Amino acid sequence: MQKMMIALALLFAPACSTVGFVGSPQRTFSTNDSLVLSRAPRDFAALISEVARATNWDVSGINPQTRVVNLSDNSNMAAGVLIGRHRIATLTATLERDLRTVRLEIFVTGNFGAGGQAAVTGRLAAFKAALVARTQ
Repeated sequence: MQKMMIALALLFAPACSTVGFVGSPQRTFSTNDSLVLSRAPRDFAALISEVARATNWDVSGINPQTRVVNLSDNSNMAAGVLIGRHRIATLTATLERDLRTVRLEIFVTGNFGAGGQAAVTGRLAAFKAALVARTQ
């Protein structure tokens, strides 16, 4: 019985993901913003990494010389296979020369509401709020 269930799942999973990719168009949106912190952070990379964890981002790169931290968030692979839902998001945080201004660049693409302007606006607002809260 268990082998038959696994076989059926493997048979239907590709069909479901195809329906998801066809049934929901991909949306893409990117923007940038900046904010001035109340004080210069002692360790910018550690600060951004902490905020990233709190707002469901993964740190995908740190360049201490240029004061740039790259974050990413990829959708759940199981959801991609089962229903065809996908999302790819990147956020780049750069500490400017004044050591208080943080430039944020965000890009999101996905389907089933995971991409587009609304997705970007919400994620950026959450990240900025968490960043401000940790620097006061």
